[in-house]
Amino acid sequence: MYLAGPAFEHDGRIGWGMVEIADKKPASVPTIADRPKVSVVICAYNAAPWIAQALESVFSQTFTAYEIVVIDDGSTDNTREIVQRFGERVRPIDQPHRGLVAARNAGIANSWGELVVQLDADDLWFPTALAALVPAFEDPAVAAACTDVLVWDERTPWDECPRFYERFGCRNGNTAILDQLLHENFIPNSTCMVRRSTLDQIGGYDEKVLVAPDYDMWLRIVLAGGKIRCLDQVLGVYRLRAASLSGNLGAKQDDLLRIYEKVISTGRLTTEQENIVRRQARRRKTAYKTAGVNYLLAGQVPEARRYLWRAFTFVPYDPRNLAGLVLAWVAPRIAARLASAARRLQAAAAFRGGE
Repeated sequence: MYLAGPAFEHDGRIGWGMVEIADKKPASVPTIADRPKVSVVICAYNAAPWIAQALESVFSQTFTAYEIVVIDDGSTDNTREIVQRFGERVRPIDQPHRGLVAARNAGIANSWGELVVQLDADDLWFPTALAALVPAFEDPAVAAACTDVLVWDERTPWDECPRFYERFGCRNGNTAILDQLLHENFIPNSTCMVRRSTLDQIGGYDEKVLVAPDYDMWLRIVLAGGKIRCLDQVLGVYRLRAASLSGNLGAKQDDLLRIYEKVISTGRLTTEQENIVRRQARRRKTAYKTAGVNYLLAGQVPEARRYLWRAFTFVPYDPRNLAGLVLAWVAPRIAARLASAARRLQAAAAFRGGE
């Protein structure tokens, strides 16, 4: 099954094409009158430690015209058993492990709400999250709406956690505009609600973008002419885990460069906007060295070599990139010790500078 249509068409040029999102709709099709206003889609892969908390945060909502669809993406732990304990309040759907982005598309295809929101299985909502988001869609120009969230490392008290908008650079608490998004993704996925008609228009998530699919989605929505309303209220918690998918720095840079190429290829940008994208692409390329060093310190030598090679090919005039690449090939243990020592020196210098 495919969601309808290309992302958009402009001057004869087609944007992102159709994306295959699921095999079929559920066998029991509700009538239009019985369909919920909101579909809450939760994608879970080995999410047993967190999935119950995420579900309880949905059940706590003051707005109740919703359905919950949980896509179990081939979990090998007891995620499925935990979800089943909630009975008919949750509609579980199992599929072989295909990855987060394919699971999100499956959730869209197997849900019925006029509005769709994707809650990550390890994130949380405060009780008024849905009640705050739904009214934003009374404006027919609004294609999506989000709230701010706390960025939680599972240790810091919530009243000391930074806000997502502050951390990632939102400068407008009203409507996201393209120029802002080109600089940074400041829209938290777990509180971003999207019209189903918008998802139909742009074709779901791009399954080739594995680490930053939400950023790709927001850009496509804005480029297609939709508004994203950013509510200046903290109504969710983004759990920042060391092992989370978004922590894969190297793969994230791969995705961002792919997204930048796609954005430029649409022909929808002004000259200044295209310059912003090219500057961002150059800045992102420098992060490959950091990714390579991270892999060295983790003992993952093949991945370290891969990203240090990318760092060198993108910025060959930096002697540190050449030195890092050579050492990673001929003496990876020495390279890791040197990288660790350099990190300690940087940390010490930063500490002294902050005194």
